[in-house]
Amino acid sequence: MQLRQLRLALCTCQAWNSGYYPVLRDIAQSDVDLVLHAGDYLYEYSPLQNARGRTLDAERFSGETVSLERYRDQYALYKLDPDLQAAHAAHAFAVIWDDHEVQNDYSGIHPEKPGVSTEDFIVRRAAAYRAFYEHLPMRSAPTGNGGLRVHRRLRYGDLAQLTLLDCRQFRPANPCGVGESPRCDAALDPRMSMLGAGQEAWFAQSMAAARGTRWNVVVQQLLMAQLRLDGGTPRERFWNDAWDGYPAARKRLLQALQAGGQGNAIVLGGDWHSTFVNDLKLDFDTADVPVVATEFIAPAISKPAYPLFRW
Repeated sequence: MQLRQLRLALCTCQAWNSGYYPVLRDIAQSDVDLVLHAGDYLYEYSPLQNARGRTLDAERFSGETVSLERYRDQYALYKLDPDLQAAHAAHAFAVIWDDHEVQNDYSGIHPEKPGVSTEDFIVRRAAAYRAFYEHLPMRSAPTGNGGLRVHRRLRYGDLAQLTLLDCRQFRPANPCGVGESPRCDAALDPRMSMLGAGQEAWFAQSMAAARGTRWNVVVQQLLMAQLRLDGGTPRERFWNDAWDGYPAARKRLLQALQAGGQGNAIVLGGDWHSTFVNDLKLDFDTADVPVVATEFIAPAISKPAYPLFRW
């Protein structure tokens, strides 16, 4: 029997301490086939009270999460929420991670801020990945070096292929640094990769495999379209912890999407705590170039929106 429809829910950024989860209550009550969680399932810190008035043990939960025991406690804490429980009970989830499952704005084996050795951060990252595997629906187990395969493909007959990506584990340190800055020459270096060479090659194969499906859906963590932020003179500042920080890698990914040649690509993401619908193009600075894919960015479940910015 030919599949005629697929209902997807997309969600992201559910900080325990920042508010209620009404969108998850709505998802639990909706007729969807699959819930896509685009990352920041939990946050590595826990202020000691949430919106429901639940107060935590200060000795157990104060400070930033670093150990395997504490990461396990974070998942146990989050899964006490009744709306999150209801969504998991009602539907299958396909989950990828972003940064806060380990640490804010980390890249590969590089922590957000200096002062922590690479060796110590790898141990912390391995603990976070282990807890992610233990508490969420993942088929691949952690490897001997603490890595965990998150990227994978899901196929719904000839209706849709879903390609889920990992934009954290394999990338080098942000070439232009952490945060917002003008674009630096290092970001244009073709050796810079958001996905890592192995995952890039696998992605190109996945796009070839998507031929023959009516919808080609790419699920990843971050804003892929170019976004120019306010504050510069001229206004040419970019947020580095997104695809804008790796423009050469983004162009290769979009070229792989374009090589499919069917014009049926959709990119889904989160992270920005805001809603976007974007045209993805090989050249964002030229108005009349072809659109490669349409991007939909989901707002946060409970984190506040970021300040205003402009295209």
